[in-house]
Amino acid sequence: MIEALAAGVLILLALIGLALLAGALLVALKVLLFFVLLPFRLLKWVLLVPLLVLKGVVALLLGLVLLPLVAALVLAGGLAALLVLAVPLIPILVVAFIVWVVVRAAGRPVVAS
Repeated sequence: MIEALAAGVLILLALIGLALLAGALLVALKVLLFFVLLPFRLLKWVLLVPLLVLKGVVALLLGLVLLPLVAALVLAGGLAALLVLAVPLIPILVVAFIVWVVVRAAGRPVVAS
């Protein structure tokens, strides 16, 4: 019984050691690949940074050119929305104006000269 338990422990230790060895090999492979591919990563950044700067400059210029156009369109849209909301109020404003004229005319005493 003790021999079976000892054999089980030895097998478990062997599996743990094998897992640690596999993990160490994977870490070593990852480090190796990192250092092998490092020049390509650096080259990518050397080539990519000027393109990113160019992209930023083009975006800035397009923004400066299109900003007044977008602002004018937003103002025109706001004016159109205001008119769309104000046009149905015209009959109410006309009735209010007529009531105001009638009240104003009725409240004024007639002065004889």
